[in-house]
Amino acid sequence: FHEPAGKDLAVNQVEVTWYARRTTLETSTRGIEESEREVFELEASGVNPVGCISGRCHIVKAPDFESARQVITGEMAKSWYFCRGYFIQ
Repeated sequence: FHEPAGKDLAVNQVEVTWYARRTTLETSTRGIEESEREVFELEASGVNPVGCISGRCHIVKAPDFESARQVITGEMAKSWYFCRGYFIQ
C-alpha cells in the first residue's frame, strides 16, 4: 500500500481464527439442526483471510446448542453458529 505522496502506509494485520462447520468434518451429522449450527475452532490461525466465510456471521462460544440459542438476539439471528471448543483429530 502506498500513500499518494509516496510514503508507505502501515499495514494492519488482523489475526483470523479459523472455524470449520461440524457438517463438513462429520458428514453424518448433516440435517440435524444442532449440527448445522455448530462449528469447531481449529488450532491453526493466521493473518491471511483468503478462504473466509463471505459476509458476516456471529460465533457464540457455549457448552451446548440451547445455551447458545438463548443469547441470540436481533441481527444475530440471521447468521449465527456456536462453538464448544477446538476440533482435535
